[in-house]
Amino acid sequence: MKSKKIFLQIGFGAIILAMCILIISLQIRIRKLEEEKSLLQKEVEDYRITVEEMAYDYELPREDYIEKYAREVLGYHKYSDTIIKEESD
Repeated sequence: MKSKKIFLQIGFGAIILAMCILIISLQIRIRKLEEEKSLLQKEVEDYRITVEEMAYDYELPREDYIEKYAREVLGYHKYSDTIIKEESD
């Protein structure tokens, strides 16, 4: 009878230990998923901003878009523009 009681205690102890290990591993997994979620939310926000910029560019008249592209991408400027250059060390 006493050995049966000890066997049950060992069995319950093993089950409790297994459950603790499972809980800890699930908490670690949840933490990793929350980090991944945060990174993905930032990426989604970056894409949303990009889409807004593209939508703005799409609605510009052709001449304005060409001028914007020339200024931002190609670095062109108008003759009357004042150019300020930073001094490099």
